[in-house]
Amino acid sequence: MEAVIFDFDGVIADSFELTYETFHEILRRYHLQGMLTRDRLRRFLKRDHTSLLYHLKLKKEAIGTFEKRFQDHFMAHITKVPMFPGMKKVIQECRKTKKLGIVSTNKEIIIEKFLKHHKVRSSFHSIADQSKGIKPKPEPLLYCLSQLHIQPNHAVFIGDRPVDRETACLAGTRFIGVQWGYPGNMWESEVMVQSPEDILEAVK
Repeated sequence: MEAVIFDFDGVIADSFELTYETFHEILRRYHLQGMLTRDRLRRFLKRDHTSLLYHLKLKKEAIGTFEKRFQDHFMAHITKVPMFPGMKKVIQECRKTKKLGIVSTNKEIIIEKFLKHHKVRSSFHSIADQSKGIKPKPEPLLYCLSQLHIQPNHAVFIGDRPVDRETACLAGTRFIGVQWGYPGNMWESEVMVQSPEDILEAVK
């Protein structure tokens, strides 16, 4: 493999609690906070959080406002989010022999702030955020690879959700699923790793 592309939330950033806190805080404004539990959030985040907003019966015009408040809250608190234990070492080891990128539905400015805080920004050659397309569309992953000048069949995408696996399939890359992310062990993939350290063996 010449390139390793990581999803951000649930793979590098242990951001589930901030995600839950952010949802809960904003839903409180709509008097809906009691409808969201951690387990329910994990189930919906197997796909994407927009489906949760529709499930909670937010009006379509309110979703845009929700998204803006969500991103603002996330940006304000992202430096409180830890990196998954062992992930920093994985990134440092992978960068020695491979090009690294990130593909995420989060915003690049938030990802950048997190990476700089944890002193790993220089390890990544490309970041493709939601502005390049929303997974499972392959465009963000293909954009990231084009920035790295790597063909899809020479890259692997690492994600924590079925939508990440689908993105990799559509883009033509290998895929590795992780079991420490948002859905936890509520899904399966042909190649799964149990801990960040397992990534090093899987991407050889």
